[in-house]
Amino acid sequence: MNIATIGFDVLIISTSIIGMIKSIEWINKNTSELKNASVFYYNISEVVDIQIMGWLLLVSCLILLISVFIRTPNEFRLMILGGLVSGLVYFAFGILAVDNASLYATYYNNLINGWVQILIAGMGAIGIWKTKV
Repeated sequence: MNIATIGFDVLIISTSIIGMIKSIEWINKNTSELKNASVFYYNISEVVDIQIMGWLLLVSCLILLISVFIRTPNEFRLMILGGLVSGLVYFAFGILAVDNASLYATYYNNLINGWVQILIAGMGAIGIWKTKV
């Protein structure tokens, strides 16, 4: 195990934990709490159920976290699955934040998180390609 592998594992672990914390917050919110918390989350809850998105994010982040501890070719498949699903959830919230968020930081934060998750999925695809070559 080299330093690059350790650094990449730390990246996956930290992004997974951040995603799990955010997803648990989304799962625990109901519509009345969303209205008090932020207009952004309330407006999103009118478009898509925020609790379903929270569950999707939680499961995909758990899949990403598990991929760190599995050292087989399946780790790359888990990275692709977890990275794509969580990346798409973040991108969806980032796109919805364009018109609804009071701060641009919400928009940029979600898009950057989504981009990092898609990059992790891409690294999983490269890992599969390298093991087949």
